[in-house]
Amino acid sequence: MSVEEAILEKVRALPPQKREEVLKFADSLRAEADADDAEECAVEEARQWLRENGGKGIPHEVVLADFGLTMDDFRRMAEERARLRG
Repeated sequence: MSVEEAILEKVRALPPQKREEVLKFADSLRAEADADDAEECAVEEARQWLRENGGKGIPHEVVLADFGLTMDDFRRMAEERARLRG
């Protein structure tokens, strides 16, 4: 008997309410696996980008400049947020 057949046999032996719980659990496992796959893909894309760009990331200053900000602006925003949080 295969694993799939064993799972089906056990699920069929459950009352309907428990089958619904098994289905929800299986859906959550699938969603988790999909998220893991997406994360692995994103990590591989990042590694490929690093290989193609000399193994270095993008400096904070460059990213902030894309938004018209400086490191001083960033620090001020962080300090303001910390102050508001108390």
